[in-house]
Amino acid sequence: MTSRSLIAAAALTLLTAGAPALAQDKSFTDGMIAYEQQNFVEALNILRPLADAGDAKAAYNIGALYFEGKGVERDPNLALEFWRKAADAENVDAQHNLALTLIAGDADGRNYQEALHWLLRAAENGSPRSMYTLGKMYLYGLGAPRNYEAAYEWIGKAGEAGVPA
Repeated sequence: MTSRSLIAAAALTLLTAGAPALAQDKSFTDGMIAYEQQNFVEALNILRPLADAGDAKAAYNIGALYFEGKGVERDPNLALEFWRKAADAENVDAQHNLALTLIAGDADGRNYQEALHWLLRAAENGSPRSMYTLGKMYLYGLGAPRNYEAAYEWIGKAGEAGVPA
C-alpha cells in the first residue's frame, strides 16, 4: 500500500469515526428545532429514540414535554422517569427539576429525602439555583435534620454564583 493510500485510508477513518455522533447531534438538534417551533409531537418522535439510547439531553426534554403536557397528555410520573434517566447521567437541569417535582409532590407525592439527594448532586455539579434550594432544605429541615451550618454554606455558595438572596 502506498503512503498516499495510507493517508487517504487514515483520513477516511477519521472522518467517518465521528459520523454516528454527528448524526445523533443532528437528530437532537432537529428535535430541539421542532420543540422550539412548538411541533411537540415531532420533537417527541425525534427525541424518544435518542433518550432510549441514553442521550441525557433528549431524556431531559422529553421529561419537560410530559411534565407540561406539550404534544402528549400531561404525566408528571412519566416526566420523573425521564428526568431520573437524565439525572443519573449527570444532567444538572434534570437533577434540579426532579428535585423540585419531588418537593412539590406533583407526581408520586412529596419525597424530601430523594429531593435532597438530587439537589446535592446538582449543587455539586455547579447549579446555583440548586445550591440555594439545597440551603433552604437544610434551613427548614426538609429531607434531613435542620442544619444551619450547611444551610449557610449552600446559600452562601449560591450568592457567590449570582443567585440573589
